Amino acid sequence: MVSVAPEVMRALQRYEWPGNVRQLRNVVERLVVLAKGDRITLRDLPDFLREPVCGPPAAEAVAETEGDLTIRGLEMRAIRDALQKCGGNKSRAARELGISRKTLYKRLHDEGIVCIG
Repeated sequence: MVSVAPEVMRALQRYEWPGNVRQLRNVVERLVVLAKGDRITLRDLPDFLREPVCGPPAAEAVAETEGDLTIRGLEMRAIRDALQKCGGNKSRAARELGISRKTLYKRLHDEGIVCIG
């Protein structure tokens, strides 16, 4: 399980979230998947959340891209890495990622990856 530092919660609360709940969900999932340890800190936040909010965010911030990889791409890379690290054990991989097994199966299904068992 991953905990969240209080200053991260404040940053999440003060942001306007122009992408609404979907954008918030994507950012939180990204934070959990890419967290460097068992606690999410300010250094884990995307730049647009660490900076003061003075107006609408740049398109790049809303799109949440890193190079040519999308969040979904980064997420799937993290899932593949966790599955490889855990020898294909989906329950262990889900625990490693800090997500439920059901969420892991849904992400795999959404990418067209069929899971049996």
